[in-house]
Amino acid sequence: MANQKVTRENLADSVKCAMTTCQTQLEATEEAATNSGLVRDLNVALRALRLIASELEGGPQRPKGQRSAQFIRYVLDEGDRMAMDPELRKMIVQIEDVYSRS
Repeated sequence: MANQKVTRENLADSVKCAMTTCQTQLEATEEAATNSGLVRDLNVALRALRLIASELEGGPQRPKGQRSAQFIRYVLDEGDRMAMDPELRKMIVQIEDVYSRS
């Protein structure tokens, strides 16, 4: 996952991979009852990824200019306060970027 470049061709697989990683990390973090910032980061990421996944799986798809960049906006707002793994964050930003241009 760390060095995977997200493209239109591997977008669906990248979304699944990122969702699995986020869900696994979220469960571990909630179980350990630590780092509420990480829990928040992962929840925002999962919401954005689920939206993209539902649209890729045949749900109603918004026009190209109206597609969500929820996670990218969150990253810009939170900046250095984010507790999420930087590689995972980078991958999700790439996913949203590719999806918004697809």
